[in-house]
Amino acid sequence: MAQLLMQGTGYVNFMGKYCWVASKDHGLNGVVVTEQEEPQAVIGSTLHKLAFPDYFRNHQLRNYRLQHAHEHSGRDVGERLKHPLRKANV
Repeated sequence: MAQLLMQGTGYVNFMGKYCWVASKDHGLNGVVVTEQEEPQAVIGSTLHKLAFPDYFRNHQLRNYRLQHAHEHSGRDVGERLKHPLRKANV
């Protein structure tokens, strides 16, 4: 019951591989925020530092900037044909 109500299990503390970021005119970005391998540590976290010290060191050398993101324009293919100059608003 606690898991169903999201109380006391810590279940809501887990994060997926991507963090979805709305970028208004530029659409939608899926930024990679966790490691691919298990344990799936959030990049830059204490777990990341303990489980993947080399990757964490590289992350520090890059001034804590995330490196991978996937962009979606925020527009459907049909919209591009009907309204070619209209920008997305995500």
